[in-house]
Amino acid sequence: MNTLIPPLDNLEACIAFAHKINPKRQPLTIEKLRSFPGCEHYSDEEAQNIIQSFELLTAIIFEATTTGQNLCNSEGQVVYLSDNNQPAQIPEPLSKAA
Repeated sequence: MNTLIPPLDNLEACIAFAHKINPKRQPLTIEKLRSFPGCEHYSDEEAQNIIQSFELLTAIIFEATTTGQNLCNSEGQVVYLSDNNQPAQIPEPLSKAA
């Protein structure tokens, strides 16, 4: 099931969304990354590089946010990564039976 990202207009909205998608605040692992559709084929090295990229991006955004830098450009344009001109969607992780 795909979910659209809600509008994240302020810090509170960002924090609420983060709590919704990761309520236990567990770090992303190779196994968790592979649970997302389309990510099953990553090697351990590829998955680890992706996770490190996410961690770096998170640190950059956190630093910019806490120092008061505006990360949004109101004059920017939307760039679509697929041909259907739809906003990006975040897939839900696959549930594993307990």
